[in-house]
Amino acid sequence: MNKLILMGGISLFLTGCAVSTLECDPSGGGFFGGLQGINSGCYDQRLSERQQNLENIRQVQTSAEYEQSGLSQQRTIAQNELIQLSNQVQILNDEMTKLSRDLNAKQASTKQAEQRKNNLKKKVKNLQGKTQQLKKAVAQQPAPHQLKQLQAEEQRLKTELETLKKDLYLDL
Repeated sequence: MNKLILMGGISLFLTGCAVSTLECDPSGGGFFGGLQGINSGCYDQRLSERQQNLENIRQVQTSAEYEQSGLSQQRTIAQNELIQLSNQVQILNDEMTKLSRDLNAKQASTKQAEQRKNNLKKKVKNLQGKTQQLKKAVAQQPAPHQLKQLQAEEQRLKTELETLKKDLYLDL
């Protein structure tokens, strides 16, 4: 009978020691709680969950690093485009200065030619103003979406400059 009482007591004790995965903390529970955690697989399950969480965190970190690398490349490309645009605007500005000098050097032989020369001077001055505005806009470090607009404006001004050059050298 003592054996039966002892077995029943141990059985009740071990059943009372059953723990859920939430209560499966190796730092608590004492010796019998530790034995229960080992035998039930609770500790292994807890370890597995923590390893999975760590793997998820590492995947998120890798993804963030990849995204940061892509953004860094985009920033570098935008900076290079900005430098290129700035150089092109400077070339455009230099060409405008040369065109203005050439226009001032031309001698008009008739009144009509003088009037044409004055019209060309106005167009050159207007184009120089637009070029200066573009130069200021480029110097302000525009956002990438604005960079495309500035590049289009630079191309338009370049086309307008070529038209003025043709008019100057053909008409006068």
